[in-house]
Amino acid sequence: MTPTQSSRRAVYRRIAQTSYYDWPAYRATPLYDRSSTTGLAEDVRVLATVWFDHDAHDSIEAFVAHWPLAYVEFDAHDRYTGSTTYEMDALFRGFLLKELYGWDYETALCSYLEDRPCPVSSI
Repeated sequence: MTPTQSSRRAVYRRIAQTSYYDWPAYRATPLYDRSSTTGLAEDVRVLATVWFDHDAHDSIEAFVAHWPLAYVEFDAHDRYTGSTTYEMDALFRGFLLKELYGWDYETALCSYLEDRPCPVSSI
């Protein structure tokens, strides 16, 4: 089922109202900041746990497409200096798909994206 604004809101409301979810991690502890990959990994774990518990959310692609990147800070070393085909947000979403599916190499990601419209292209 396709996530709706209402279903997404329900997920974030549940995270906000559940005391043991500290999301986003950089606000919950001084150990992380907006550029912390460890904090980001914790946020993926928390959001995925609640996201896929919702009846309307059963797609990894939808999870990745709706991941809120506004608070993630990509450092200068995370960016390309020259012109690129994709922005950092799209690359992040592509590699998030790779990790969530457990693909060891980018070849599987490339094959996956060639076989269907890119789930991150319209974001």
